[in-house]
Amino acid sequence: MQCNAASTFTRHEVLVRALRALAGFALLALTGQPREAAAAKAQKEDVAYQDRPKGGKSCASCRQFSPTAAGKGTCAVVEGEVSASGWCAAYSPGGTATSQDSPTRTAITEARTHRVRNAAVPITAPTEEGVHT
Repeated sequence: MQCNAASTFTRHEVLVRALRALAGFALLALTGQPREAAAAKAQKEDVAYQDRPKGGKSCASCRQFSPTAAGKGTCAVVEGEVSASGWCAAYSPGGTATSQDSPTRTAITEARTHRVRNAAVPITAPTEEGVHT
């Protein structure tokens, strides 16, 4: 179809284009930033990560740690590679249940929520409490 300034669209063409645009927006919504934000891990500075053990506790004995290479690994809570001899505030001893309401989990959840809200909400967006600052 050739498009010039004098051409007009039929009702059918307008509906087809509108449906295609709607489908495109739906696809973007499903694969866009909200999904990435939900999967985001805490940054190392948010959980006071350090490359050395603290009080005999280390990543190697934490239930969140998954070893990948000699002395290195990944964490289910912390972003990036971590040291097996490291430690952070999200430390949870392996083999014991961690309460969902523990202070560490609450702090991590609050840090993630704050970061997600800042990324997803414009500074001038109105909220129930008023203008978000």
